[in-house]
Amino acid sequence: MDRYEAIFRRKSVRKYSHEKLSKEELRYVKDSIEHRDEFYPEIDTDVKILEREEIRTAVSGIVLDYGKVDAPYYLVMGTEKREGYLENVGFSMESVVLDLTRRKLGSCWIGANFDKEKVKRSAGLHEDLDPIILMAFGHTEEEKSPWRDNRKDAKRKSIWELTLEGSQEFSKTWKEILDPARMAPSAVNGQPWRVKREGDFLHIYIALKGGLLKRVIDRFADLEKLNHIDAGIFLNHVKIAADHLSKDIEFKTVEGVEQESHRYIISVKEV
Repeated sequence: MDRYEAIFRRKSVRKYSHEKLSKEELRYVKDSIEHRDEFYPEIDTDVKILEREEIRTAVSGIVLDYGKVDAPYYLVMGTEKREGYLENVGFSMESVVLDLTRRKLGSCWIGANFDKEKVKRSAGLHEDLDPIILMAFGHTEEEKSPWRDNRKDAKRKSIWELTLEGSQEFSKTWKEILDPARMAPSAVNGQPWRVKREGDFLHIYIALKGGLLKRVIDRFADLEKLNHIDAGIFLNHVKIAADHLSKDIEFKTVEGVEQESHRYIISVKEV
């Protein structure tokens, strides 16, 4: 299984066995971390592995109880805060997540707020790097699989539901790229990404959320921050899909493409 297939097979896992990973499995995870993708490689980042006991000394119970997630291992990603750092976090961590899926290890993004200083000390992150996101992972409960048997079981919006008004018709290539991109996981499955085709470009945005849902989520997490991470996950899927199709693409910032009630992220061009 490659990362492209893992996109369709992966699902969030909240129930784990407390079985420890073998030495071989831990080497595999560490190798994936070392060779993880970066959207902005100039941004300094680091990913550390913490075991359950270590994370519980650094994170309050409300975070780990969010979504009933109790795993034997957690990934902590630290980053310097520069423009695009949240998108880079999502892009980078998703490459590790898909590698975990390929190894039949479960994973779950944890976006709830946590004590960053405690996590930073426990993980041994450099003083210039701030921990941004946690990722639970490990073996699933006995007889439960981290793989989705049928992609239709995923509750995802169609390409057309993600398309902004005024978009030009998608070519076959763009449809084939957007299909796996829309499978990206997102905070509370909000699927904030929106797209618009204009000439040679596909513009990518996130929808700015408001109202009761945002007020509720903001009590335990920063929804807008998480949505920027979601955008990075989406971009990772776009790149994987393009590579799978042997299509060369480039990401580029385009001026004058802002949309009301949406945050412009970046544009993609087939080259």
